[in-house]
Amino acid sequence: MDFGLANDPTQATRITNRNISSPDVTAYRVLRLTHWQFAPYMDSDHCLVSYLVEMDDGIPRLANTLPRREKATFALRKADWPAFTSLCEALLATASTWLDIRGGIVRAAERHIPSGSRGNPKTIWTHEMEQADSAAEAAHKAHTLPHPETAYFEPNLLENMEEQNQALRRGFAVLLEARAKRRGASPSPSWRYLHGMAAPHPHPLESVVLRTDLGCVCALPRKQANMLVRHFVRVSRVTLPYTAAAARRTPLPPGDWEMDRPFTPYELDVAIRDSLRGSAPGPDEMLNEFLHHPGPVARDTLRTMIHNSFANGSLRGSWKMGDAIPIPKPGKDPCRPVSYRPIKSLSVLLQLTEGMIHRHLSALLPHHPRQFGFTPPRSTSDVVALVIDKITRGLNEFSIVEYVRPGGGAPARHARRHRSWS
Repeated sequence: MDFGLANDPTQATRITNRNISSPDVTAYRVLRLTHWQFAPYMDSDHCLVSYLVEMDDGIPRLANTLPRREKATFALRKADWPAFTSLCEALLATASTWLDIRGGIVRAAERHIPSGSRGNPKTIWTHEMEQADSAAEAAHKAHTLPHPETAYFEPNLLENMEEQNQALRRGFAVLLEARAKRRGASPSPSWRYLHGMAAPHPHPLESVVLRTDLGCVCALPRKQANMLVRHFVRVSRVTLPYTAAAARRTPLPPGDWEMDRPFTPYELDVAIRDSLRGSAPGPDEMLNEFLHHPGPVARDTLRTMIHNSFANGSLRGSWKMGDAIPIPKPGKDPCRPVSYRPIKSLSVLLQLTEGMIHRHLSALLPHHPRQFGFTPPRSTSDVVALVIDKITRGLNEFSIVEYVRPGGGAPARHARRHRSWS
């Protein structure tokens, strides 16, 4: 690996050997000081710090841990939580968009929660580290930008990197769609599918009752399955008349089935209570601790925005993206991509919304001992799978499928065996 480094960031030169087989997570920055490289690493204090990789004849060698960057974390133990709550109440009382909600919470945190570690709120990011970081950025740009005299012949690496970033964003954009699609749900859009499966205010799991539009109780599994299928078809094919109401932030009109009822304050309180403290922030730079302190006015605004998004079948674009963070495996070769364990951090508001949807869907079904992954009470994948399984088993009771004709005639019945998704 041949590179030249200078004290002046403007004099930083490019890395000449571009065939080095190192992943982007370990070879995307070069520093002036002692040939160091930065790579992100998640610590236990809500921040991304950096570990050092020493370059010795092109061979990266793992070294010690670098101090955290300025404004990388919040000193939660030094926070003025009453002032934070009061400012959140004032800022979120007039919020009308998700951007206003996120900006209000982050602004209140920056004003009343100091930056730094929990023990010492003062930053330890020095001036020399700032110069080294500037040199690293200049060296990175010099490496990725093509030569001016050969720009016509060399590929534009920045465009290639942007294409990779766009591919990554597209991958996160279909995260929720893929969860429902793999379980047999309609992929366009799965958000309406979740709306169709949404339950009213939480019922005891042992007393779940499905009723028809006329109030009749669906006792047989086949009738319950047909009930769910009809409602799923109805909400998937029609346009919900909620767009104008959501824009005016007025109460949404109730649907003709109790599944269309809005989220209750109790559901929001339970979702906030179940959110994990101490987890790293996502792209919105918000911590779960922030959601535990806003008062009733701020929580009501947040609940209204979540319900409007859910009822309209829309999902905020920033929620579809996450931060991919590579964690190095101990004792593994840092030059190989397989030597890293990738984790992703999503938006706190997205995780809160998913927890509320999980409780809605859980109210449809009795308790089941199966566990899906490592987040059984928060992810919607498990309850979506159980709803699909309930529909399939109900339709398989007599091997008969019943659905409404497109023209609006009498229900047609066909004998057909369904595949179980369990």
